[in-house]
Amino acid sequence: MNDLIISKQSLPPATIDELQEWIIVNKECLNAHKAKIRAIQKMNMAIAAKEAALQDGQRLGDILLDAEVRLGEMLEAIPKQGKTKEYGSEGGTIPTLPPDITKKQSHEAQELFRHGWAVEQAKKEAREEGTIPTSRDVYQKIQGKKKLMHTETHPVSDAMYFVEIAKSHLESIREDDPKREEALEGLVDWIINLL
Repeated sequence: MNDLIISKQSLPPATIDELQEWIIVNKECLNAHKAKIRAIQKMNMAIAAKEAALQDGQRLGDILLDAEVRLGEMLEAIPKQGKTKEYGSEGGTIPTLPPDITKKQSHEAQELFRHGWAVEQAKKEAREEGTIPTSRDVYQKIQGKKKLMHTETHPVSDAMYFVEIAKSHLESIREDDPKREEALEGLVDWIINLL
């Protein structure tokens, strides 16, 4: 198997549909690369061959993570349409996601975008541990951090935990959103009424 060569042409594209396709194809490339590393280990090939294969896999893993962060950024920037269809229609919700992206994929990609620190930490840890960073590992790290924060800092009350979640979502509102000020004022009014 030839060594993996990551060139400028293999960098992620700029549209959501092309980026999603690129991510799917290159995840399969990464899986093949992991299989190559396992085969090298089973055949007791030279350490240099394993190191070279691991470095190539880590570079592809890094680029894939960056692509998924970019996908999350692009998905978060999609304007949200009305939540439900008009009365008298077939019912259901108006789709805001591109057709080939599930809500789960969108959520995970947006979480990676919102938690860039976790992506960079995973890349660093992968280099130190001799592993390949994956979006699944990073997403689980983010979820684990949220649970840890919840149980350690707020063992009795959920209030502070939910306030932190709300703040992280509110920070995601774009500065150029035309309804930003109205939404925040409505939130302040709601909070005042609760008190």
